[in-house]
Amino acid sequence: MTIVVLFDEIAMHINRLNVVGVHADQFKLLVHFVLAFPLGIVLRYLRSPTIRKGYTIFWGIFFILYLGAQWIQLVMAQTLVIYLMRSLKRPFIPIATTSFLVLGYLHYDRIMNADSSWKMGFNVVQMMLTCRFVYVGVAAQDRLPFTFLDYMSYVFYFPNIIVGTVPFTAYIQFINLQGVYSNMGYKFNKAFQTLFKAILFVAADQLIRPKFSFAYFATQQWEEHSLFIRHIVCQLISCCERFKYFLAFNFSQASMDATGITYDGQEFSNYRLANYQFEIEFSPIKRTKHWNSSVQLWLQTCFYDRYKQHKSALLLTFVLSAYWHGFFIAYYVFFIEWAIFNEITKQVYRAKDKFKFIPIPIQKMICAIYGQLAVNSTATPIGLLKWDKVLKAMNDLGWVAQILMVVVWGFFKITKFGQSKKKE
Repeated sequence: MTIVVLFDEIAMHINRLNVVGVHADQFKLLVHFVLAFPLGIVLRYLRSPTIRKGYTIFWGIFFILYLGAQWIQLVMAQTLVIYLMRSLKRPFIPIATTSFLVLGYLHYDRIMNADSSWKMGFNVVQMMLTCRFVYVGVAAQDRLPFTFLDYMSYVFYFPNIIVGTVPFTAYIQFINLQGVYSNMGYKFNKAFQTLFKAILFVAADQLIRPKFSFAYFATQQWEEHSLFIRHIVCQLISCCERFKYFLAFNFSQASMDATGITYDGQEFSNYRLANYQFEIEFSPIKRTKHWNSSVQLWLQTCFYDRYKQHKSALLLTFVLSAYWHGFFIAYYVFFIEWAIFNEITKQVYRAKDKFKFIPIPIQKMICAIYGQLAVNSTATPIGLLKWDKVLKAMNDLGWVAQILMVVVWGFFKITKFGQSKKKE
C-alpha cells in the first residue's frame, strides 16, 4: 500500500465523523485546525530542542499528507532543493523563484482540474510553504546559521500549514528555547480565548454566511433591488463572507498561542493573525496591515522593504501578492485597484490641510464610506473569482467604486491639488 493510498483511507475514515454536514474539503481543514490545538499544547511542555523539532516535523508531514498526500514528493523535493540553495552566494532570489514556480504550478493545476471555487486545494498549503521558504531565503542571504533540523521543523511547523507564518529568525529562537522563549509562563488563557472565537466563527460560517453569500448575486431578488439597495446588500455579504477567513485565522492563532511562539517576553501577543480593527478602519493602507497580518509582514519585510527604493515597489508588491493568491484575472485587476486606492489615501493625506473647512464628523463619514467601497470592491471580485460573474456584479453595482477611484485619482494627478508635501 502506497503512502498516498494509506492517507486517502485515513481521510475517508475521518470524514465519516462529519456529522455536521459541511463539505468534505472544509471538514478536512476543520479536523486539522482542531487537532493542531492540543498538539500545540504538548509542544509547549517539551523541553528538549531536538525532541521539539522531531515532534514538529512529524505532525507537519502528517498534516500535509492528510491534506494532499499526492503532492508529498513535490513538497519534499522542493524542500531539499531549497535547503541546498542556502549555500549559494546570493540565495534569496533563487530560493524565492523556485518556491514561486512550484506555487505557480499548483495554482495552474487548480484552474485546470478544479471548478474555480473556494474549495480547499493543495495550492493553499503551498502558499504557506512559499512564505516560509522565502523567509529561509532571507535568513540564508543574511548568513544566519541554522541546522537541517531547524530548517525542517520550520518548514513543517504544523499550526501554520494552512494559515499564518512567522519569520524564520524568530522561529529558530522559539524551537531552541532561546531568548524570550527560554522561560515562558505556561498560561493557556489566550489560546483558549482564541479557540472559543474560532468556534463562534464556525457557527457563524455555518448558520449565517449561507444566507448572505455571493450566490445571492445570481438570484431574482438581487435583480429586483435598486442600485442603492444592491450596494447595501453587497456590504453585508462581504462582511459575512469574511467569517470563513476569521475562522481560519483564529484556529491557527489558537494553535500558535498554544505552542508559545506568540510569546513576547511578557504575554502572548506576537504575530497576531486576526485583527478586527480591519472592519472599522477608514484607511485602505491601515486595513491592509490589519488583514492576514502575518502575510502582510512577510510581503513587507521580504519584498517591499528590500526594493522600496524603486518607484514601483508598492505596485509590484501588490502584483506579487496577486500571484501568490492565484491565477484568476480578478486577483490581478483588483489587487492593482487596491494599490490605487492606497495611492488615493496618500494623495488625500498630503492635501489634508485643504479640507479643514469640512467638519471632523463629516470627514470621518466620508472616510468610512470610502474605506468600505475600497475593501468591498476588491473583496467582491475575489470572492466571485470567475470573470463573467465579476463583470455581472460590477455592472449590477454600476461600477460606482471604480468610477470614484478613477475620478479622485485623476483629479489629484492632473491638478496636483495639495500634493506639494513630500512626507506621507
